[in-house]
Amino acid sequence: MKKILFALIVGILALSHAPSFAQQKSSLHAHVHGQAQLQLAIDESQAVLSFSSPLDNFLGFERAPKDEAEQEKVKQLLLQLQNPLLWIELSPAAQCQAGQIKLDSPVITGKQKTNDEKKHGDLRFDLELQCKNPQHLRSLKAKLLQQYKGIHRLKVEVVHAGGQHAKTLQADEINMTW
Repeated sequence: MKKILFALIVGILALSHAPSFAQQKSSLHAHVHGQAQLQLAIDESQAVLSFSSPLDNFLGFERAPKDEAEQEKVKQLLLQLQNPLLWIELSPAAQCQAGQIKLDSPVITGKQKTNDEKKHGDLRFDLELQCKNPQHLRSLKAKLLQQYKGIHRLKVEVVHAGGQHAKTLQADEINMTW
């Protein structure tokens, strides 16, 4: 029963966050500079974190890098993405570890297909988490709001067996509890 609930939660997030799951444009999450979205679905032992943001918030541009300096910025961002839990700190008592990350960013990967992708580059990823004590997963700290000055607001949605919660975080308020 709980696995079915988790599948439903992930399904709901997939429908509301189409870009990272189906690599399609979603009218629910418009490309707005200075804003990013984070969605977290929690089950008995695992969680899925989905993140979306214009690349400009991280790099200062959202097209393919043009020179060595821009290529270095992309390289540094990719290195930082190897551990996104340094950006989003979860309740320590939950003991969550990062699992597989699925990155979808045509500008970074060099696989742009449409003119729209060339105009509006996004960073999107889904991260599987394995948590020893998911019942203690009750908060997050959005450190990326202080690490990346290009992000002014982070819209957070959390879905778990006990309900769903939403909050918009800013650099002066990076914590969310549920």
